[in-house]
Amino acid sequence: MDSFIQGQIVSTEMHKLVIAIEDERQCAGCRLKESCSNKTLTLNKTELDYQPRKGERVQVIYKKLLQTSLLLYLFPLLAFFMGIALSSAVLKEANELLSFLSGFIGLGLALALVRLFGKQLHKKEYKIEIKPLL
Repeated sequence: MDSFIQGQIVSTEMHKLVIAIEDERQCAGCRLKESCSNKTLTLNKTELDYQPRKGERVQVIYKKLLQTSLLLYLFPLLAFFMGIALSSAVLKEANELLSFLSGFIGLGLALALVRLFGKQLHKKEYKIEIKPLL
């Protein structure tokens, strides 16, 4: 499922596109709210399929939001628990501290993989699409 916000183009500079967010309630669940300032969203214009005009009302759609969320949150959590379970299974007399450290090793490996695959996901699959509102 894709997530979206609506807004109006306030500036179209050389490589930047500035969109004023119309309904700030949409900002609460938005993944890109760190990119916003004063209820505006600044995007790189060169990555867009469509070149909007100043004053045009648009819908900003975030593709692959669920996959990105799973990669960022669920995968590291599962790796932490798998590290604990693996240390308990391999080392029959593992104490709690060793299991806990094994969990953190699994978490660290998962975060390294998230960083690596996150860059690939950003380049290939994660996409911001802008459509005009009629």
